[in-house]
Amino acid sequence: MTKIVINNLCLLWFPADIALPKAPEVLEGQGVGPETDIWAIGVLVFIMLSGDDPFQSEVHWETGRNIRKGKIQFSRCYPGLSEGSVSFIKRTLNHKPWGRPSAAECLQIPWVKGLRHSSRHSDSIVCFSTDKLQAYLGEQEIKRKKARTKMDVPIFN
Repeated sequence: MTKIVINNLCLLWFPADIALPKAPEVLEGQGVGPETDIWAIGVLVFIMLSGDDPFQSEVHWETGRNIRKGKIQFSRCYPGLSEGSVSFIKRTLNHKPWGRPSAAECLQIPWVKGLRHSSRHSDSIVCFSTDKLQAYLGEQEIKRKKARTKMDVPIFN
C-alpha cells in the first residue's frame, strides 16, 4: 500500500500495484527520470480528485493519444475544485517531461503548501463522496485479477 500525505494529513491509501497511465516518455520508449515520478504524482492527485483516470477513453489507442497530447479529462473531476488543484494537475501532467516541475518546485506550489490564493472566487472546502473513488479502485482490482488469471495458465506436458 502507498500512503498519500499532503500537509501532514493522510489523504488515502492506494494499493502499491495500482496500474497508472504511463507517462508520454515511457510510451515513446525514452526511458524514465525524476520527471516521470512527478507525472505519477499528478496522476494520483487527479484520481483522488476525480475517482477516475485522467486520460481515459473508451478506445485503448485514444487513451495513448490523450496522454501523448496532454489531453486531460477535467470533466471527470469532482465539481468545485480550486484553481490551485487544477493548476497543479496541469503542471504535473504536462506531456513534455521538461515542462513538469521538479519535486522541490512542487513543494513550493501554494496549493501543496496549503496556502490559499486571494482571488475573486473565495476558496471553500469541497466535500464529495468517495463512492466514485472506491468504485475506481475496485475496477482496478478486477483488472489486476484478470491480468493475474491470464498469467496463471496451467502448462501441460
